[in-house]
Amino acid sequence: MIYILLSILSSTGILILFRYFKKFEIPLYPAIVANYLVAGSLGFIIDSDQIISVLKGYSNWLPYSLSIGFLFITLFNLMGLSSQKAGVGITSVAVKLSMVIPVLGAIYLLNEPVGLVKIMALVLAVASVWLIQPKRSGLKDKRAIFLPLILFLGSGLLDLLLNQVESRYLGTEDLLVFTSVLFGTAGIFGLISLPVFLKKNPVKIGSKVGLAGLGLGLVNFGSIYFLLGALSGKGVPGSVLFPLNNLGIVLLSGLLGWVIFGESLSLRQKIGFALAIIALSLLIGKV
Repeated sequence: MIYILLSILSSTGILILFRYFKKFEIPLYPAIVANYLVAGSLGFIIDSDQIISVLKGYSNWLPYSLSIGFLFITLFNLMGLSSQKAGVGITSVAVKLSMVIPVLGAIYLLNEPVGLVKIMALVLAVASVWLIQPKRSGLKDKRAIFLPLILFLGSGLLDLLLNQVESRYLGTEDLLVFTSVLFGTAGIFGLISLPVFLKKNPVKIGSKVGLAGLGLGLVNFGSIYFLLGALSGKGVPGSVLFPLNNLGIVLLSGLLGWVIFGESLSLRQKIGFALAIIALSLLIGKV
């Protein structure tokens, strides 16, 4: 359970840091690239001997870590495009509702049991995510409907891959290396695409970007490492873990938004948070 809590805290930390990026006018994409490089380097700093030892041989999970790293940076770019073309609200809904895909994958591909309580919790989780989004979540450009759809499928595939790789290929000793390699891969792809971004969006890359990338890289590394750690514990099946993790992030980020940033909640959002708490309670009962 401690790994789930640490994953929720790390993922919520990412959202909070993004809020401060805007406040301090930190260019987002260079900071994202820096964050991936920091996260990719963290495993080497913690235990370089172990990582070098694993990488000298061939691990079955290596192609998957490269693919997931590529998905990281690709989905980030797609998220930005979808936010601009389709709207922030519907983009956020697409990402959060993608938890349905790894849940169904865990049930049908890993033969995890499904019962009435789990179904009720998932239905309530989906409803709560929909209600919590602000009303401005309507589609800005009707022609851009495919963007949140692709983002929904891509984000769901990412979580599904993480679950599949952990269950089939990863041992506890591989978690640090696997996490570092996939973030390092994302960082390399980010560096390749960074000159193109800077040509279209000339921004100054200074110490603020480096510090932002450092902070974001630390919590980002934790969000994946602890999620994999929770999956590897075998105590919580993926069909419970992914909605539990997503709902925990939604509730904690909403609470911090209210406490730290003074955000107000509509009646619709309050109902959504109430449903999220009920769904979370049902899921905790399955842990």
